[in-house]
Amino acid sequence: RVNALLQEAIAKVILKDVKHPKISNLWITVTRVSLSKDLHSARVYVSVMPHENTKEEA
Repeated sequence: RVNALLQEAIAKVILKDVKHPKISNLWITVTRVSLSKDLHSARVYVSVMPHENTKEEA
């Protein structure tokens, strides 16, 4: 349950608060959060893909 709440919270922060030109044309999805048993640390897994309408650079 805590993993799911963290995943949702991190995704919201990325969506609303992270403003950087290098990632503005990317879809960033938090796919999984793995929390340590003592709740001291977490491993966050993300998927990064370009928007479909973004031109690929050669």
